[in-house]
Amino acid sequence: MKFKKITLVLAAVSALAFGAQSAFANTNINEQFDVQNNSFNTPEAFLAGAPAGTTNPFGYNKVGSLSNPNDIDWYLLTFPQNTSYPGATATISLVSPYGGPQYGVTIVDENGGYIEKTRVTDTEQLTQYTINYNPNIKYKVSVYSLSSNVSPYNYQLAIN
Repeated sequence: MKFKKITLVLAAVSALAFGAQSAFANTNINEQFDVQNNSFNTPEAFLAGAPAGTTNPFGYNKVGSLSNPNDIDWYLLTFPQNTSYPGATATISLVSPYGGPQYGVTIVDENGGYIEKTRVTDTEQLTQYTINYNPNIKYKVSVYSLSSNVSPYNYQLAIN
């Protein structure tokens, strides 16, 4: 009996440790290469490529790449009504390609208006903002290079 308890505790600790190492162990959806998302006016839906009927962005990572230093990937982000409550927040995280240049993230409303946000983390590898969201607002999120070059590897844009 004691052996079973130890095994269960070790399994739980291992799962917790693995989850902590993989903070973005969400569902990955790839940038849609048949969509021109390099303009504010033509953003790609954040959930494009997710299973049909998916409307909730929480727990999804958009995996994409920049083709050159002037490339900006724009995504249209919406939140369903059933996820909203007074003070509802979302954390928008950008993981820059490992070992490459730092990428930046911009969050505005669908008209380019200012969105109040709180910076949670800003390192060479990880940028995170928390916003109070409203399901009646469509958000545009962009990913761009803060350098004069880009990485051949992918970035991850996560909503949690």
